[in-house]
Amino acid sequence: MNPIIEKIHDEQFIAVLRADTVEEAIEKGEELIQAGIRILEVTFTIPEAEKVIEYFTSKVDMIVGAGTVITTEQAQLAVRAGAQFVISPGYDHELGMFAKEHHIVYIPGVVTPTDIMQTMKDGFTILKLFPANAYSPSYMKHLKGPFPNIELIPTGGITNETAQQWLDAGALAVGMGSALAAIKGPIL
Repeated sequence: MNPIIEKIHDEQFIAVLRADTVEEAIEKGEELIQAGIRILEVTFTIPEAEKVIEYFTSKVDMIVGAGTVITTEQAQLAVRAGAQFVISPGYDHELGMFAKEHHIVYIPGVVTPTDIMQTMKDGFTILKLFPANAYSPSYMKHLKGPFPNIELIPTGGITNETAQQWLDAGALAVGMGSALAAIKGPIL
């Protein structure tokens, strides 16, 4: 197993960082680190997200990736900034080929069996189930039935109350964003 994926599996938790500015993102990210977060997904909805990625890649014992990556140009910025993985809300063949060419972990978003078949055809089996809150842990279990070789990371609307349900249903990890705003102090 890839060492980045292994770390995601071990931690079982990816903090999805969204903010309106670089400064706000760094402040929120620092709070998450203080709370025990070790895997950070910096979304490209943050203006100049690559600066945030660069900042956090200097942290010891952190895995930092880029999220909401929808263009190859964003992936290039992320890789140059030191991102160790790239996550998309859906699947883009060009992005996938860029990730393979640059030996970076790419986790495309899926919802349906058709999505999964397309990603598998291109060699991707670690996938983001998005938006997870529109479905249920049992939906994820049913998806894994015909696709036993995939690993899913449900993201989107995951809460402190539902995270364990997804993990119990076989999720590799969960991605949490807005639910993290209410967390104060250690979470792990």
